[in-house]
Amino acid sequence: MNNLLEFLRFGSVGGIATSVHYGVAATLMLFGISALVANAIGFACAFWFGFLGHRYFTFRNSGADMWQSLVRYCVVSLASFLCGQALLVLLLTRDWLPEQLSLFMTIGIVAAVNFLLGRFWAFAAAPKGAHWRKLKTSSDLYGEKS
Repeated sequence: MNNLLEFLRFGSVGGIATSVHYGVAATLMLFGISALVANAIGFACAFWFGFLGHRYFTFRNSGADMWQSLVRYCVVSLASFLCGQALLVLLLTRDWLPEQLSLFMTIGIVAAVNFLLGRFWAFAAAPKGAHWRKLKTSSDLYGEKS
């Protein structure tokens, strides 16, 4: 049941972030901005909403360190953005679908991958016994007795 609730929370935050991303990008495209540039601006607008929403709502009980989560979320988001841009380029250069539908499909695929990466890596707590951040002295590092 907890996994279902977590997935529903992810869907809520992700849905709103995706709506922000798509809404900004689609609006910019109406003003003649290219789909690739509009997608980048939409991504930037949705980034912080997504991070804060997932950190404090979706994965709030994960026990993950905030800074670790931010760095990992940045990695996931940037990698997803670059892969999404590549997919969007592929769809746009093949003329398989209208630009708006290509953008929508790209954002949807990236969102699904982001859930998996967020759940199992970006917002995952450090493994039990991982105490590298707590080391204070050389004796802690080398096991020397004082």
